[in-house]
Amino acid sequence: MANTRYRDTEYTSQKSTRFYVSSDTKRNELQPAMYTHMFIEDLHLGIMPIGWRPERYKFQCTLEPSSDEVEKLIINGLPTSHATPYYFTESICEFVEEATHLLSYYGKAYYEIAYVYEDDKKAKIKGFQLINISNNNIKDTLGFYWQYIPKEVLEYRKRERVFISQDEDDKETERRFIWLPKKSIFTLNFPRQLGGKRQLKNILSGLRWASQETVPKFYMKDMEVQKQPKGYDFSTYRDNQDIFVLKLTRRLGWPARSLSSDKLLEFYTLYRYLKFARTQAVLREYIINKLNTLLCKLGKTIGFKAKIVISNCISSEQLEKSMNDLIDGKLQFSEVVKLTRIS
Repeated sequence: MANTRYRDTEYTSQKSTRFYVSSDTKRNELQPAMYTHMFIEDLHLGIMPIGWRPERYKFQCTLEPSSDEVEKLIINGLPTSHATPYYFTESICEFVEEATHLLSYYGKAYYEIAYVYEDDKKAKIKGFQLINISNNNIKDTLGFYWQYIPKEVLEYRKRERVFISQDEDDKETERRFIWLPKKSIFTLNFPRQLGGKRQLKNILSGLRWASQETVPKFYMKDMEVQKQPKGYDFSTYRDNQDIFVLKLTRRLGWPARSLSSDKLLEFYTLYRYLKFARTQAVLREYIINKLNTLLCKLGKTIGFKAKIVISNCISSEQLEKSMNDLIDGKLQFSEVVKLTRIS
């Protein structure tokens, strides 16, 4: 996931390790499903401007106080799945999108804070890296963090002599768990304001079930033998399924890509669009606030002072007010689209 801007040969305080796990390995994560995929995708794709460029969007992220040097430091430190961002706002957008993707999938995201040093003496810090640690390979117990290394990775590294000691007479050691100091771990949690991790898991579980039951099993068996069940209305089943999905996600306001718009009044459809935009705003503000807290911590160690400020973007409070205005008849339907779009 993370794209490193510093060379692997440079000296860092990183303790976690990166590794690849083949797709056929059993992992504790959600199985692909239609509704879960759409929900997670919609939640993170629209949270920040897609493909941000200064000539395309008014939305902007700046530092207070302004500093080109600190901007470059942050750009090099934040993880991204693409090449090194050219603009500071671009790097913040990519981080918020990736963090939201992890939060909407797992309900929690883990990062290691690794400092980058000038030389092997590690006397002077020249930067930092925020390194994502897979949720499937980290143990979080009572504030203690351990990264778990899968057996297949150890076996591969054993073959490649990764863990062989510099002294050939020493026995080869296998580190199944890597201890990660609490002070070097940066975590994000699905905001309690939106129901927290438990509520999110309930939503994802329900969406996965709804995705698997698109067509009832007994109906499929009858179709296989070209039999039409008597007294059964498939359209009623689909209507009830859509209603189930809408009720399940009502707290977050997910519009389900308008799949059920024919079952809702225009007023309530627009209300849900506003509510979902508010959900994204809450997530966006939460991640930025947590990032600012991290920058405060990093600044004390590295030697800078900076705070990320977002401009030309509607806040969660403003969207909350707009929802109430819509209920009170003070907001025109045509204004809803403008409010839910980041320009």
